[in-house]
Amino acid sequence: MILPGWFLGGMVLVGVLIVGLILTGVLKLLFKKTSFLALFFITTTAAFLFLHYYFYSPKLTITVPNGYYGQISLLKSNASNNILTVDSNGIGYLTKWTFYKLYLKPTDRRI
Repeated sequence: MILPGWFLGGMVLVGVLIVGLILTGVLKLLFKKTSFLALFFITTTAAFLFLHYYFYSPKLTITVPNGYYGQISLLKSNASNNILTVDSNGIGYLTKWTFYKLYLKPTDRRI
């Protein structure tokens, strides 16, 4: 990476705050009796929840060999990367982080 992580995180934070201000301005036109700060906190909280879900739950695609029929098992392993190409025994391997932090169900793809 060219830029350090704290700088990229700061850019995302500033971006969310700017988008939150813009959305709050639009929502303020619709909800005139609600305070600006309340709408701002609601929009930024929704944006941060969406980003958390988007960044920390990657979409996984399981590759299944042609002609394989049966149950697929994803095991937690010490591997540094997810191994989602299922072997002939129907086993794929997930990293510890993916095993504990995944929100979405993986989808399968036939080769």
